[in-house]
Amino acid sequence: MVSSSGRVNLKPIDPDKLKIEKSALLPGAYVFDLELDSTPDHHWILAFEAERQASRYMHARTPVAVVGNKLEVATLPDEIKGKVEWIKGLVDSTNKSIEKYNEQIKQRHEAEQQKQLKEQETIKRMREALKK
Repeated sequence: MVSSSGRVNLKPIDPDKLKIEKSALLPGAYVFDLELDSTPDHHWILAFEAERQASRYMHARTPVAVVGNKLEVATLPDEIKGKVEWIKGLVDSTNKSIEKYNEQIKQRHEAEQQKQLKEQETIKRMREALKK
């Protein structure tokens, strides 16, 4: 059976405690982590990546990686505020996608249960027919 997925939210950001480091891979860029309230599962990560890829934000190709219970983000210095707002939106839209995904899983599960009940009823009727 396919499992449902859980919501994941960003923890509040304390600008004074946010660890920001120079990127070793991207010239002029800096890297920082945004903490999540839990470690996302595979479904959430896939949904997040799909939302990131579909984003109209001009820097949607900028690296953002899910690493455990954090989002590792690369940014240019003057883009950090916009980048954080963009990521907040991505997390919100990812959670909405997960809600839709979970509803689909629930509907499939209920349909499968109904199918099994009908099959059991059919088998019961077949057995009853043999008794007559």
